[in-house]
Parts: sequence; C-alpha cells; structure tokens
Amino acid sequence: TKMSSTLPKFYYGTEEEPKVLLNNGYQIPSLAFGLYKIPPTEECDVIVLQAIHAGYRHFDTASYYGNEAALGRALKKSGVPRNDFFVCSKVWNDAQKEGRASVRKSLEQSLAALDFGEYLDLYLVHWPVPGYHTETYKELELLQKEGKIRSIGISNYSPKDYEELVK
Repeated sequence: TKMSSTLPKFYYGTEEEPKVLLNNGYQIPSLAFGLYKIPPTEECDVIVLQAIHAGYRHFDTASYYGNEAALGRALKKSGVPRNDFFVCSKVWNDAQKEGRASVRKSLEQSLAALDFGEYLDLYLVHWPVPGYHTETYKELELLQKEGKIRSIGISNYSPKDYEELVK
C-alpha cells in the first residue's frame, strides 16, 4: 500500500523539520536516517518505510553500503513525492583510485540503483583517498553543473585533507 504524502513531516509537533541552508541555496534536513549496515533485503524496505512513517525525509546511503536499490524501492513504495525527500550517497574509494571516469560511473550506478529521480540531493567523497580525492571532488563539481547532483561535499576529512582539497 502507498503511504500518504500527508504523513507527519516532523516528530516534535512542528509542521516542518528544521533545515540547514547550504552554500548553494539548497536546504538539508537537520536529521538524517543512515542506512549503514542495513541489509539490501525486504527488511530494508520495512525499516525505511517505518522511518518515513516516523517523519524522516533525509536518507543517507553509499555505494559501499550496497543498499541503494533497496532504499529506492522503499522510497517509491511510500508514495511520497521525490521532491519531499533528501537523498545523499557517497562515492567509494575504488572509484576514486580508478579516475574521474569511474567517479562519474559510480554516480550513474547509484542513480540507476536508486531508480528514484534523475539527481541526488547530495553526493559526498566518502573518504579522502590520498592522491585521488582532489580529482574526485573536481569531477563532482562537473556532475553538479550537469544537474545530476544538487549539492556536493566531503566526509571523513581531517583538517589536513581539507587543506589539500582547497589548495
């Protein structure tokens, strides 16, 4: 059965979940439901649908987690419109090491697995792979300009990694 898009949007009696304004004008919901270690089975569907029913709209996955297809399946089952969700995924280390074409391919595979719209709301460099993460980030900038990603960012960076990136 499809869930109504009139489900509660937040948990504490407010009409809308607090959001943080990103530097490109998009807003990210302040609370996310992470899918790390959630198996890509029907159990994932149940867990995600329960999270949606509880009010979650921001979902965080990664190619490394192996559950992007299960997330997309559950989001579609919910009946809640794509615009009401904020979906984040991450590019894994192997794609970074294989070069920018593999980074692009990784995004395309994530979008195909999710099968839930033509873009990601946020795509992150999962880990700063030494010697590769700056080129990875440059490729994410191109993908963002092409409209395949709304926002880009980094994950698990140390101050030293970040300084290397912004040089």
